[in-house]
Amino acid sequence: MSDVETPGGIRAASWFAGPAGCLPAGINPPPDRPILVIVDYSPLQELTHPSERDHALYSSLANHNFRCTTAGEREALFTWARQILPDEASSIQFSHLRPALTTRLRTQWDIHMVPSDLEFRYADLSGDVFRVSDDWTITQLLEEYRPEWRIRQYNYLESSLLVPGTGQPFILRLQCHRVRQGIILPKLYRPERHATGKKKKQSSVPNHGF
Repeated sequence: MSDVETPGGIRAASWFAGPAGCLPAGINPPPDRPILVIVDYSPLQELTHPSERDHALYSSLANHNFRCTTAGEREALFTWARQILPDEASSIQFSHLRPALTTRLRTQWDIHMVPSDLEFRYADLSGDVFRVSDDWTITQLLEEYRPEWRIRQYNYLESSLLVPGTGQPFILRLQCHRVRQGIILPKLYRPERHATGKKKKQSSVPNHGF
């Protein structure tokens, strides 16, 4: 990349990187940015399937109720979002976000769940999906799985540069599922390293595009 779009116009990549690779223009480390947490809880619609023991309790989420909505409207119906300041992100654990989802379900859909019913899932840069540990903070997740979050925005396996020092937030996309007894996904972990320095991979489940 030879040029980078900045609020001040198009700049050469050398300006963006600064001397000796420092970002931006010599500032190292790059400053933190706000984090926009976007949670897709449409996976909860699977609870409406007749095979689910308590499916009647979730009937308001059934797909047939939304035949007259647009794709954008359906996405909005099952999205929860919150922008978090950088200093807050280092103290907010994912267990602190679950009550906001249960409140949304109660006030919007008249569905009553307790926070411990829900879990968040995220994908690493290889596309492997894992369960996010409740006791991890937002910053810990990003430092481990999106270490360049201060200067890049990731869209699945692709990424684009962000200009450090601006108010543009990093977008953290999560999925919300009901906890399934007997179904165990890999949890958030600090990868072990072999003597070669490569990360030791855990078992994974297919990525669903987030």
